[in-house]
Amino acid sequence: MICKKPNRKIKVFVAILLCFTAIVAPLAVLGSAFAMPPTRVWGSVIDEEGNGIGSATVEIYKLNGDFVTSATTNGTGEFVTNYIDFGTYRFHFIKLGYLEIVEDFEIRNFDHKLDTIVLPFCLSLSTSIVSLVTSPGQQVSLPLTVTYRGALEKQIVEFEVIAPEELSAKVLQGSYEVTKTEVSKGQSFSIQVELSIPQTAQGGTIYNLTLKAIGQIAVSKDFTLQVPNQVGNAQVTGIVEDDKNNPIAGVTVEAHGTTNGAFSKTATTAADGSFSLELPKPNAYTLEFSKEGYLPTTQTVSLTAASTEVKAEDTELSKILWLTSAILGIKVNPGDKLTLPFMVSNVGTEVEAASFSYDVPEGWRAKVVDSNGNQITETALSPSGHVNMQLEVFVPLEANGDYDVAVIATGGAATALTYTAHVEPTDEDILSCQYPGKSSNAGDIIKFKVGLTNPFSVPMRFDLSVISVPGNWTAFIKNADGEYLTEVTLSAKEEIELSVEVKSTSASLTNQTYELGVTAQATNQELSQTMPISVTLTELANEITLTARLPEVAVEAGASVSYPLTVSNLGSTDRYLLLSVDKPANWKAYFKLGNVEVTRLYLYGGNTSDLTLEVVPPNTVALDTFTFPVQIKSESGVVLAQANLTTTVVGSYNLGVSLSTYMATASSGETASFSATLTNTGYTTLTDIGMNITLPADGWSVKISPVHVDALKSRESATFNIEVTTPENTVAGDYMVSVKGESSQMGSGITQVRVTVSASTSWGIYGIAIAGIFIFLLVGVFWKFKRR
Repeated sequence: MICKKPNRKIKVFVAILLCFTAIVAPLAVLGSAFAMPPTRVWGSVIDEEGNGIGSATVEIYKLNGDFVTSATTNGTGEFVTNYIDFGTYRFHFIKLGYLEIVEDFEIRNFDHKLDTIVLPFCLSLSTSIVSLVTSPGQQVSLPLTVTYRGALEKQIVEFEVIAPEELSAKVLQGSYEVTKTEVSKGQSFSIQVELSIPQTAQGGTIYNLTLKAIGQIAVSKDFTLQVPNQVGNAQVTGIVEDDKNNPIAGVTVEAHGTTNGAFSKTATTAADGSFSLELPKPNAYTLEFSKEGYLPTTQTVSLTAASTEVKAEDTELSKILWLTSAILGIKVNPGDKLTLPFMVSNVGTEVEAASFSYDVPEGWRAKVVDSNGNQITETALSPSGHVNMQLEVFVPLEANGDYDVAVIATGGAATALTYTAHVEPTDEDILSCQYPGKSSNAGDIIKFKVGLTNPFSVPMRFDLSVISVPGNWTAFIKNADGEYLTEVTLSAKEEIELSVEVKSTSASLTNQTYELGVTAQATNQELSQTMPISVTLTELANEITLTARLPEVAVEAGASVSYPLTVSNLGSTDRYLLLSVDKPANWKAYFKLGNVEVTRLYLYGGNTSDLTLEVVPPNTVALDTFTFPVQIKSESGVVLAQANLTTTVVGSYNLGVSLSTYMATASSGETASFSATLTNTGYTTLTDIGMNITLPADGWSVKISPVHVDALKSRESATFNIEVTTPENTVAGDYMVSVKGESSQMGSGITQVRVTVSASTSWGIYGIAIAGIFIFLLVGVFWKFKRR
């Protein structure tokens, strides 16, 4: 028998398979050894009283929200989950009638036990009194707070009192007896269990009673009432006052035995602030004083076996809301708006809602605003919190004398802050004039700038007039728009400027002063003022001059030119001056005072004013010299001063170039084409326009069509076609060709075109052939060795 040697390929395959098995098999064993098996989670769910909660659902989620599993508690509140992997999970504990609890737990132990979970009741009863001492025949009120925090928007709650038959008990909400009520989600409200102790109750008797509130579940609160062995009663009396010694009615006074804190009796203060309590003796009692809107306080009294009447110390209750201000008195004028600052503070331990009102004299108006001016009617103050407010009061125009105004903050109780306003008529001027006396020629118009101010904080109407006007003279009052006025209405504290124009006659006597008056009368008010003004007529020479510091200027066509001018009033009379320029046709011209364009000027006597005349020739203006006059005229049109200005217009040249492309391509020995457009961006015609092309190296050539253009007018363009030819032996790469426009007057900027030259395609054919030969040789070598 002839044995053949194993094929080489089979040997290689077997070797690789053995190596793979040697590596993978141990890894599989290790992976199996270190994998963590799943585990169970167990625990218990109880209520607030420590009782196990049965049928509660425990839902388990991954932290990304994916559901894993769930479990249900047994009758004792215990639960065990299905097996889960180690890791961190979010547990939801849910039971109807209880608040849902959500907690994250990290599961890292086998049979992992969770901490005991306590589910709070959705419905709860709370009270500060669970045991009290009472006496035969006494009526007892036990205060409680009912709170619902469940998931339902509304919940029906029934009440049941479990008490001995001899106790007459009922549940009150406000003044109404209730057995069932509806409570909203998140709501809390107060109730009282009211009961009467029998007159026949014996000393030492202890009564146990329970109040049940039944909703989705039932909750309860237990109370203990004790009738002590007594040796008699004593009368406890006292007075309750506020911080201003005013008696407070309606204060609840509760007596608690100091030995066990048991409630004994309650009383309410009368209108004079007094109270009276009949308490068993001997004993020591803590008297608790409380009323809505006031800070509660306590006082201790002791009754001996011999006591018959004990007077408690006078008790002071402080209001929870305080009003304070640094200003309590202010002087004002009729029509003013007062802004009286104050701060409201909550000195209590609970959030207090405060509503605002005010007490002002009849005919006055007021409102409470915050620091931003927003009207406020109510706000909520956190414990020990405060907020700054303002009382805005509008004083009537007819007010005069002293008045009290008060701001009132009402929470559980009302507190007031009183201000005193002393009102007296205003002594402010309503008319003003900086230059009330002027001189002029006979027949001229004299203008006075008069300020009118409304000193009141309310809109006011004023009657206006000019009095004591000489015969045949005219006088008018105008506004800034030149409208004639006899009455004007101003907003609160508004001030405007009026122009009073007085025109004398040419026949009026000169070298004399004439006295006139401007009167403003507040309509329907006892406020009037007459401001005197005077006009002195003199013989005045023409004292207006005009100086041009640069009377002759050269400018390019289309550009503007500025002429600085100085106008002087060498006299002592203020003048209105008209500005005039007789510019060439189609030219633009305007006067500027600083950055403001003006057409006339009010120049005080003895003053000068610097102006600028801006002149803009049209783009098509001829190259020439132009002369034009600038004049200063009176209001009647008389030329008072003149200056002649000259503008020489010279050429404005500018040539722009733009390309159809900034990148062109060509093979070695071939041509790249593009176009260039030349534009006359100046205002003067350019002549003999052509292109100047700079090539990157010798051997390159260029052809331009057309070769040149005779002329380009302003804003005209011409396009040149450019062909750049590369040499046959050009190396592949990027080359820059510079393009520039030229004319007889000027040249453009230089712009460049990038020409990318590629190698001839014959080299590609040679490369493919060589690659084919190489592949053929490689296949032959491989085949030869394979056969071996």
